[in-house]
Amino acid sequence: MKVFITGATGILGKRVTQSLAKLNYEVIGLARSQKNVEQLTHMGAEPRAGDLFKPQQLQEITADCNAILHLATKIPANATPKEKDWEMNNRIRTEGTQNLIKAAETNGIDTFIQQSIIFMYGHQHGANIYSHTPLPENCTAAMLPNVQMEELLTQHPTLSYIILRFGFFYSADSIQTQGMLDGCRNGKFPIIGKGDNYWNMIHADDAASAVVHALQNAPKLARTTFNITDFSPVRYSDLIKAMAKATGGKTPKQIPTWLARLFIRKSMLDFLMNDYKIQPAPDFGDWKPSYASFEEGLKAVLAKRGTI
Repeated sequence: MKVFITGATGILGKRVTQSLAKLNYEVIGLARSQKNVEQLTHMGAEPRAGDLFKPQQLQEITADCNAILHLATKIPANATPKEKDWEMNNRIRTEGTQNLIKAAETNGIDTFIQQSIIFMYGHQHGANIYSHTPLPENCTAAMLPNVQMEELLTQHPTLSYIILRFGFFYSADSIQTQGMLDGCRNGKFPIIGKGDNYWNMIHADDAASAVVHALQNAPKLARTTFNITDFSPVRYSDLIKAMAKATGGKTPKQIPTWLARLFIRKSMLDFLMNDYKIQPAPDFGDWKPSYASFEEGLKAVLAKRGTI
């Protein structure tokens, strides 16, 4: 089976690529640079030069593939990104997805797996959220491209898509995780308000295993959306305190929400204050995360941190 992967050298993609190569899948990775070519070759994948925003080119390089895994993202590395910093990620979500769907249509590709995010649920006041829970009717502007991306798939009449809405990724090789750890160690990651809102986490290793599981069970899971986390929601204050303690940092500061609004961009504050508890998705089969909680995953991150 030939599997075409976008974002094959990213935090999630490289884990999926390596796993599928070990399982004897023929992995084709979209390569945008010589560095990508070298990385993909080293991981046992075939690099194919291409551009996510050139539809004809995508159709040509996926012509012999049986599945498309759209795992590409462009998450800003800076701690307080501006709206313009998200433009490429939004374009990947919308235009890139549309171009890949066209390639799947043209080449009769059976399976299309799309990485998505749970953050579209917004502030739900601690409610339990299931994969069948409807998204809010009025999503934030920051989440609109993700909603549009999913609609490209769910409104398609025949495409055998699987959408995986992941929780907050973390891993030792993630710039975002490193930034949070450094911020907590230096006392620069405060607890906002009471900090009693819930975050829903997933280690990147577990996110990758979920993608592999979805591919291996694609016929049974087709045309379905799943929420994928460790299913052990953690309170925001407990998460920040755990990171501070683990890095030998200072006791986290606590600031009122009204003060945070003066210093933190609204879209970022909305993200930090999201509050809901993702519940297991039994229809996803027998997949389970290897790190059953953030505390377990954090230990693994810290163990590897000095070797990355």
